[in-house]
This record gives sequence, structure tokens and C-alpha cells, in this order.
Amino acid sequence: MLTGQARIAFVAGEAGCGKTALVRELARRARAAHAGLVTATGRCNAHTGIGDPYLAWREILAQLGGEVEAPWAAGAMGREEATRLWALLPHTGQALVEAGPELVGCWSRRGDAGAR
Repeated sequence: MLTGQARIAFVAGEAGCGKTALVRELARRARAAHAGLVTATGRCNAHTGIGDPYLAWREILAQLGGEVEAPWAAGAMGREEATRLWALLPHTGQALVEAGPELVGCWSRRGDAGAR
């Protein structure tokens, strides 16, 4: 996990069984043990109709893109987690410019993320 490569985990279960609490605590402990570790999480809700099947991915990409104010204000992440995600922003932007130029327009609301 600490080899400089990303990992993805899916946690599934019945509503109210503690998935969010489990993931938050696991992420908190991992960040406490490893100062350079960054975590980003996304959630889905299968009980709200068709919904957005990519919502979890969109939330994760938004966090990696520095949009952490809303989750922080809602209590979904702490100050330390937000700070680590903000610090990652130059690397995330560079990765987008190098590896996904066709996604830059989708990533930014103004379409000028590469310039920033």
C-alpha cells in the first residue's frame, strides 16, 4: 500500500451497518500511521431511484481536484484530511495534464484546468 501506487476498495452492506464509520476509522488510523498517505472517499445511494452510477467516482475526483470545502463543512472529513488533499492538488493537476488531456475540459467548470 505504501509503494507510491493508488489502491481502491469497495465497501458494501446493508444501510446502517457501519460502512461509513468503518471506512472513516480505517482511513484515520492509516493517515495517523503514515504522514504521506492521502485518502479520498465517495458514496453511492442505491435507494434513491436510478441515481448517478458514477457519483462515488465524481466525489473522489472532486476531492483529488481540491474541492474539499463542502465535505469538510459537512463533517465528512477533518482538517488534516482536507489539508493533505489540498497539498496533492499540484500533482493531481499535473497527472491530468499528462495522462488525460481529453478529461481536462470535464474536470474544470471553465475548461482551463491545464492553464492553472
